[in-house]
Amino acid sequence: MTLSNSGIPGYALPILFFHVTGRTMGTDLSWVREVVNARELTPLPNASRFVAGVVNIRGDVVSVLDTASLLKNRESSHEWERIILLDSPGAPVGLAVESVIAVQSVMPEAFITVSESDLNDIPEEYISGVTSWQGSRVPLLNIPALIAHLQKNIPYIKEARA
Repeated sequence: MTLSNSGIPGYALPILFFHVTGRTMGTDLSWVREVVNARELTPLPNASRFVAGVVNIRGDVVSVLDTASLLKNRESSHEWERIILLDSPGAPVGLAVESVIAVQSVMPEAFITVSESDLNDIPEEYISGVTSWQGSRVPLLNIPALIAHLQKNIPYIKEARA
């Protein structure tokens, strides 16, 4: 499991919960710089199918990813309401999502073993774990693995932090 501090007894890990194509997902909040309202994107010619476009956010040109296409979860509806700006090295990157639901601290005992049904066609390397939240099993995105994937497809994204 790659979740930060998940091995420290009694340490609650803050998780950002959000929707991608109607599915609840989460990620370690330490990888999130901020969440902004979605805005009109400028398409990039010849970009990978999962690059939705770029947007200027306070002077930073941010590559915004179609999270559903990136995860191979489903075809994207392009009904994004939020962009999750990642605290990643190199050029700023954002994940387009339908909505952000909550931030909640999750105790280590709430993390459960990943099963095939949790993946739902998402490559296993993109999932860092699963937690039980509001009675459902919620997969947690492995942001370092996503950034590593982006390095192969978007040249100006540098290596993920350790």
